[in-house]
Amino acid sequence: MAARVLVEQPFEPALQHLLDSLECSPAAIRTPAWDVLAVNRAARVIQSYRGEEHFNILVSFFFRLDTGDRARLLHRKAVARVVVAQFRADAFRAGYGPRAQEVVASLIRSSDLFKQLWSDQEVDLKLEPVKTFALPGHG
Repeated sequence: MAARVLVEQPFEPALQHLLDSLECSPAAIRTPAWDVLAVNRAARVIQSYRGEEHFNILVSFFFRLDTGDRARLLHRKAVARVVVAQFRADAFRAGYGPRAQEVVASLIRSSDLFKQLWSDQEVDLKLEPVKTFALPGHG
């Protein structure tokens, strides 16, 4: 398992208030390299964030989730293909800077699935399968 990639950057407290006002919609503030700066409660419930305030969505998707969490995301491989393509689009739109390159290099070394999907060079796919979660006790 790769080490978690963390980032700390300042953001306006008003943005956290905006996130918190979206009570029923998972939301996050993130960088172009998908480093998360803040999330709301709905995102914490859906994604099972465990108190981390700063982490990387892509690294989290491929490694941080434990077996129980992975089992909750149905169609995981199809979703992973779209996630990688969307990350590629975001990272290159922002100039594919050093931080995005660091995240990609870490995942290529650590994840065969990521390595395969990254080499496919797909860009900005739309999510055809619906992200479906099985959340016992939450519906």
